[in-house]
Amino acid sequence: MAAEVRLVDLAVIKRYSLAVRQERASAEEVLEALEDSAAVVIAALERAGAEEAPEE
Repeated sequence: MAAEVRLVDLAVIKRYSLAVRQERASAEEVLEALEDSAAVVIAALERAGAEEAPEE
């Protein structure tokens, strides 16, 4: 199974969704949200890779 991520778990979507309609945010705040979201995506990829790895 391919790695999947629940989009509602991503910090960048939680903070800056279209529902917020926020025009601007500090670059540091956006970077933090992107890094948090990247961590969620990387963890999903690592889990998927562990599930696909052959057992020894």
